[in-house]
Amino acid sequence: MLNQLRLDHANMARMLHVLQLKHKTLANGERPDFQLMREVVDYILSYMDGFATPLERICVERLKTQAPEHLPLMEQMANDYRELK
Repeated sequence: MLNQLRLDHANMARMLHVLQLKHKTLANGERPDFQLMREVVDYILSYMDGFATPLERICVERLKTQAPEHLPLMEQMANDYRELK
């Protein structure tokens, strides 16, 4: 499960890099591929809601029972996540 999350986060970093490059194109006064940008954003949002976020919740629930000493850190991470949304 952790390997899947690592892979997911690496793939997400690649997607964000694509968006960063397209933003740079726009900032340089050129026209980026807006369709590609939309598809990347749609993919990120649907994938995160449909797969990655539930998998992360499962990991957190396991951590709560197996490593309760880290509960304050898990709560801070959950708060950070809510602020990002």
